Amino acid sequence: MNVTKKTLIYLFGTYLLFEYYIHRNRTNQIKNQKKVISGSASSDSLDLLKEDILNAKGMEKQHLLVTLSESFQVNNINLENLVNELKKNHPYKKTNTVTDYLHIPLPFIFQLILSFLNWYTLRKLSRISKLDICKGDSYIYRFKTNKHNKNNKVFVCFPGLSGSLIQLINIVTIMLDCGYDIIIATYGPGDLSLNHSLSQTEYDYCYTIINYLKKESYLDVHIFAWSLGGVKYLCFEDIIMNYQYNIKIKSVYLFEPLLTSRSVIDLYFTRKRSLFKTIQILNSRTFLLSYKYRFFNCIMGYFIHTILGYGCASSTHYLFHIEHKKMNMKRYYPRYLFVSHSDFIFNTIADYEVIKNNFDNSNVYYRYGYHGGWLKSSKLKPLLSNILLSK
Repeated sequence: MNVTKKTLIYLFGTYLLFEYYIHRNRTNQIKNQKKVISGSASSDSLDLLKEDILNAKGMEKQHLLVTLSESFQVNNINLENLVNELKKNHPYKKTNTVTDYLHIPLPFIFQLILSFLNWYTLRKLSRISKLDICKGDSYIYRFKTNKHNKNNKVFVCFPGLSGSLIQLINIVTIMLDCGYDIIIATYGPGDLSLNHSLSQTEYDYCYTIINYLKKESYLDVHIFAWSLGGVKYLCFEDIIMNYQYNIKIKSVYLFEPLLTSRSVIDLYFTRKRSLFKTIQILNSRTFLLSYKYRFFNCIMGYFIHTILGYGCASSTHYLFHIEHKKMNMKRYYPRYLFVSHSDFIFNTIADYEVIKNNFDNSNVYYRYGYHGGWLKSSKLKPLLSNILLSK
């Protein structure tokens, strides 16, 4: 064996040891993670959830029963048993056991790549806006539009899992062009970059944003939420509506959001099953399933089973911030919903009741395609620009 091969083997072995160290360190992070303190399992939120589950029909019912059969050891597969399992596994009653190999390793190189892509995105957006960065428990990026903004219009953006900024570049550019300032705060447990941290809950995250808005005198805000950002928006809304903050929500734009009990239940209990079962579930929930979508489901399933998925589940108020089929609050502002047909998280078939009961049909927009496709769609700019410029 020549010197070059020995050197390559040595370097590769060193890299594997480094990744093993990173993985063990992340396991310790999960064990010591700051978690949301959950209320009683008999709280009103679970009563609403029970009503959602027991009234499920058609495709939604089928999906919930699959989650029950794949995630829990039960003899009878029915909706009543799913309700019972949710109560038994509520964090108020039961703490999840963390083993050394509970989650799948997340290569450190992914964090380096996303950190570079986020840096690149910030550089690119800073050419068309003024960028300010506030460093604290969350990194808060504010992009001030070069357009005239006499009314101090601002969008608060809630990103999806991974916290990738490059995925948001198209929609942020549209908002800036329409004369809005943009605020994006990173969510530690769901941040794939080097800023990843498990020392933050969704309440910490929302209060950080609220304090920043007050400091910068942004009291009228518009909200954009994508994917995981959907449940973060509901948490933010809950705080604003119930704790008498002098901040008003003017409008909300939800893109393929994680909102419904169907999806939240399934993603929270990912830790109860293997990666391969999760991929099977994603495939069963993806309409017009193709080889490309199967590949995307493998990628999505993988990230859900890493520290990102586990960290987000534990730092979020368990099954509390959910869009129920029966609307339990009156909103005074318009909400716009953007749905992809083949999206396993939110789609027109399994989530029909939520869309029908909670959204104005004239404000709901559809496209064929997979989760995340709206942010890259050619329909996005003319549609969203028309809505924003009419405000």
